[in-house]
Amino acid sequence: MNKCAQVACLIPCYNEVKNIAYLCSEIENNNSPLIDWYIINNGSKDIGDKDFKQLIDQNTFSQNIFFLNLDENRGYGDGLKRASRKLNFEYRFIGWTHADGQTPIKDIIKAVNISREDKDINLIKGVRVYREDGFLASLFTFLLNVTLFSTGKFIIRSPNSQPTLVNAKLFNESIFKLSDDGRLDISIMVLFKKNGYSIRRFPVKFLKRRSGEGVNESFIAKLKFSLKTLIYLLDS
Repeated sequence: MNKCAQVACLIPCYNEVKNIAYLCSEIENNNSPLIDWYIINNGSKDIGDKDFKQLIDQNTFSQNIFFLNLDENRGYGDGLKRASRKLNFEYRFIGWTHADGQTPIKDIIKAVNISREDKDINLIKGVRVYREDGFLASLFTFLLNVTLFSTGKFIIRSPNSQPTLVNAKLFNESIFKLSDDGRLDISIMVLFKKNGYSIRRFPVKFLKRRSGEGVNESFIAKLKFSLKTLIYLLDS
């Protein structure tokens, strides 16, 4: 492991084989000795674990890029939680972002720089100020943010924006309270706000997916996820 690293950045991949080469090149082009990168095969169906690792090895040369394999996909949140338990090195922060090209790797570097400027910060998270993935996604985000503003939870706006950096000690202490599905980001923001932990947001852009299709692409899927998110927030 990289002894200089302060951050473990987890990047879960589920059926993202067409995006892996680009992801690896983005990490190489934005690499930092302060970060250990963990590319995770989260139970993908489009490629086996050995072929997945070989694909990473073919597209990376840095010593701080690692591969983790999870045989079964049990959800986005569960994948991040299980992967974090596999880390055998102490980090100041545990972070994550997406593998589909919609959340630029360079934003992780911005988050790390913020963590170095403010030693008391516990959660650093992007907040989308621009989206390239269509009107429908922007509409759902706007309606959710209006609801959060009206309920005094505006700090949690655009809760699924990436990247995320979390104080590693607090993350490990809170891990069993966090959601196993796509609401992990929301659950950690709600928990940290409740406990009075310091939260810092910074503006990010959300780009078009480079290839493939995410789990919440259709209108029905977006509606269901938005309703689940809203119910969770109103109940918390």
